[in-house]
Amino acid sequence: EWALPTNLQRWERDRLEVRQTLVRLMGDLPVRPDPAKVRVVSREDRGDFILEKIEFHNGADAIVPGYIMLPKGPPGAAPVKRPCIMLLHEHGGSKDSVCLNLEARDHAGTQLVRKGYIVAAIDGYFHGERIGRGPAGAIENKSAQEMSFSKINLWLGRTLWGMQVRDEQCLLDYLGTRTEIDPEKIGASGMSMGSTRSWWLAAVDDRIKAI
Repeated sequence: EWALPTNLQRWERDRLEVRQTLVRLMGDLPVRPDPAKVRVVSREDRGDFILEKIEFHNGADAIVPGYIMLPKGPPGAAPVKRPCIMLLHEHGGSKDSVCLNLEARDHAGTQLVRKGYIVAAIDGYFHGERIGRGPAGAIENKSAQEMSFSKINLWLGRTLWGMQVRDEQCLLDYLGTRTEIDPEKIGASGMSMGSTRSWWLAAVDDRIKAI
């Protein structure tokens, strides 16, 4: 039983132990891969921003596709480090829904990049380009793939939820290598499951400064 902290002093004393417990409950998560191995697949001029498509192997069981949206500065201006917002999609969403699909209810990417933020997003397990790339391959639809990943991760002594949060940490590792990003100004946001993953990511990783 966990006694909820009732004041700041107690929370500052207990928070690291609480985090260690939370991370332990997520399961025996593999060591995260080297962020230097993230690959930029393509780079496209979208008018008022640059869209990069990236991908990386998460060091466990999947190739993870993602987007980086980079605002354009004034022509000839010196490069500046910008704040970055990680957009975490909802259950049923994808990197495309949060970054590019203006009709999606969890879309925010184009609005944020036009305000000067760098935006980063990946497809989570059993979403977007990762549908059909689960343990049984293309024969599984999204729902079946979610169930398969849930079971196989329990067999391996970890949780699917923990692996989802871990993938976001892999993206965080990569963002820390980008010279365009101010590492002290990285936030996370999302709707529904994306909102919940934002809370968890901030709970387990101090590199998230705002949610």
